[in-house]
Amino acid sequence: MNIVIKNTIKAEIFVSLFQYISKFTENMNLMFENDRFYMQTINTSHVVILEICLPKEWFDVYEIAEGSLNIGVNTALFYKVLKKREKTQQIQIQYNEKADNRLK
Repeated sequence: MNIVIKNTIKAEIFVSLFQYISKFTENMNLMFENDRFYMQTINTSHVVILEICLPKEWFDVYEIAEGSLNIGVNTALFYKVLKKREKTQQIQIQYNEKADNRLK
């Protein structure tokens, strides 16, 4: 999987999403599907469900292996990583499924 946001305005929006989501909930699922990036979570009191969908065209590069990939993230930690980028830097998210399955 390889996702890239080169547009600085879109990168700021992406970071801002996680800034506000981290105040709303601690963990969430990121779903990388063939045609969209989808996020879903519920707040800690189980009252509000949050869903966000970004079509693949929103990204500059959106390469997903056939099917979908679901990743659970800690929203506060993910936001801390994202906010460290300089305003002129792009965002790139990569995941190599095979690298995650190696036994030592």
